[in-house]
Amino acid sequence: MNRTTTTSAESRTQHERREHGIDVSRLREVGKNLGEQIEEQAHKRPYVVIGAAAGIGFVAGSLFGSRLGQMLLAAGLGYLAKHLVAGDIDVERLREKLEEISGERSTAE
Repeated sequence: MNRTTTTSAESRTQHERREHGIDVSRLREVGKNLGEQIEEQAHKRPYVVIGAAAGIGFVAGSLFGSRLGQMLLAAGLGYLAKHLVAGDIDVERLREKLEEISGERSTAE
């Protein structure tokens, strides 16, 4: 890799960091390794993982089990459905952006 390519990659990384306020490359790296890390922690500390899952389930159940949570969920799904049907949300563009963020650009392009 030559110096010009390295410099442009570094400046692009710095720009992403300044633009979003977070280190996007680090976030991508963590996202790629998340499944492996969860599996490793499940083997090392099974009770902690079970407790965390129970806690998340309790919070989600409390939120979506309440009338307020159900109304918010229904309103959010209704809003999403309305904009999908109206064509305001381009599903293909959304998929491309998610692939771009995750760094999993398809090789067919």
